[in-house]
Amino acid sequence: MNNKNYSLDRLKLLWIHISLARKKQIAILVLLSFLGSIAELISIGLVFPFLGVISTPDRVFNHPYAATIIKNLTISKPEELILPIILIFMAAILFAALIRILLSWLSCRLSFLIGFDLSSEIYSRTINQSYIAITRQNSSEIIAGVSKVDDVIQYIVYPLILALTNSIILIIILSITFILNPLVACIFFSGFACIYLFVSVITKKRLIKNGHVISQNSKIVIKTLQEGLGGIRDVILDRAQNRFIDIYKMSNLQLRRAQGNNQFIANSPRFIIEAFGMLLIASLAYLMNRITGDLGSTLPTLAALAFAAQRMLPLMQQIYYARSVVKAYNETLNDVLVLLNLEMQKFYDSLKIKQLNFTKLIELDKVSFRFNDDSNWILKDINLKIKKRDVVGLIGKSGSGKSTLADIIMGLLVPTKGRLIVDGVEINKKNIRAWHKYIAHVPQTIFLADSTISENIAFGVPKNMIDHTLVQYSAEMAQISSTIASWPAKYNTVVGERGALLSGGQRQRLGIARAFYKQAKIIIFDEATSSLDRETENLVTRATKNLIGDTTIIIIAHKISALKNCNIIYDLSSFDLQKL
Repeated sequence: MNNKNYSLDRLKLLWIHISLARKKQIAILVLLSFLGSIAELISIGLVFPFLGVISTPDRVFNHPYAATIIKNLTISKPEELILPIILIFMAAILFAALIRILLSWLSCRLSFLIGFDLSSEIYSRTINQSYIAITRQNSSEIIAGVSKVDDVIQYIVYPLILALTNSIILIIILSITFILNPLVACIFFSGFACIYLFVSVITKKRLIKNGHVISQNSKIVIKTLQEGLGGIRDVILDRAQNRFIDIYKMSNLQLRRAQGNNQFIANSPRFIIEAFGMLLIASLAYLMNRITGDLGSTLPTLAALAFAAQRMLPLMQQIYYARSVVKAYNETLNDVLVLLNLEMQKFYDSLKIKQLNFTKLIELDKVSFRFNDDSNWILKDINLKIKKRDVVGLIGKSGSGKSTLADIIMGLLVPTKGRLIVDGVEINKKNIRAWHKYIAHVPQTIFLADSTISENIAFGVPKNMIDHTLVQYSAEMAQISSTIASWPAKYNTVVGERGALLSGGQRQRLGIARAFYKQAKIIIFDEATSSLDRETENLVTRATKNLIGDTTIIIIAHKISALKNCNIIYDLSSFDLQKL
């Protein structure tokens, strides 16, 4: 498939993702562009009487077509025509300018509303992927893809909308130039078209190459930022700052150079066209003077053509610019379309949650799991029963599948073989959201948002809907309320990015407080105390004891000592579960 057809196909796919409301707004914009065309026609048409009145008022005054207008205006002398014509001409110019400003404002506003729609859809589709699909994706590529929506709007959608409205106005102006002087109009249009075509041909490969450079290096820039800042401890200890800086600089330099080259290529023909237009006007003035011998009689026609050319030049430049940047950012558009075409999980998208009861038993029936057909089995033929209110321990060496088993119980992973059953009902896409309502997860590394203590305990709840009484109760049960009370801002204390301002034990207890706030019936502790000191581990263990009674608890650990509160312990050191 050639690049032209490929670009067109990409644009068609993009059009599919534009909402019906935005398409209607684009249609309204097209209608307004016709109004803008009429305004331009009026302003160009008034050049004739304007210059005629200025140069030879007697001729206009005595013109038969002007007689009725002059009579209605009660004008008795040719000189009295000058002020009304000037005022009408100025009003037409201002009206045309206002229409152009309105079109520009609406085009800009509409473009960025489309950007809002697309970026929102990408985020929605990305976050509504299955757990396994998200974990397989590189987060820097996702972030780069979302950020590329800005490039698509700035360099594709906005220029194309302007090109659409400008094309309508250009066609109308070009039509009137053909009426004024067909030969001159053909020379103008052919000359301008040849220049733009020539520049397009010689820059085509460069634009495509620059587009590839922009797409690839924008990903590397974001990846370097994420990895450098995310692993800042190791970066400092290993003195690797310069290595990350060098990678960032190299990628960023190539990115900026390619963007600069594309901008120059898109804008450069304007200077040639402007010079060509001025030379053509000067040549026509000389030729018409030689042919007629009376430059005054041909001046209005020449001025009208020059005025029309002055209007056409920026319109043609904008159309060329749109064509160039679409070609240059075609690969960026493709990256965005990949994210827009992600298949969203329907059971996440549904507002209706099928009812599911948990009053008796969680059962794993001959559950086996592997990530794909070529990988090894992580779990095989696992049979497991967990009664409501059980405190179950899962122990085993690294790689034995403890966390994978927990993910299957939580419904984050779907068994390759076998079934997850709750009270006799198999967990599937129709009831998975109902199952998630019962579960809270306390991992080894608690995710904390860069917000307040209250917002992190009530994670996912809108700020104005947080139950602060329940927040304080949850903190007390998690053995962290006294610590929070000692801070100046108390529950309004901001924890920093990923809880950087808190200790490991404080983060773990906030994770437990979050489980209390959710009032989950099943809480899974996944190596929740493995990286804590003994004193902090005792605090977390004490907090865990507060859950025993009405809550089903599953504790995953490496050491048997971490499972002392469990009434049932399973060893996953082999494929066969062994009850200890």
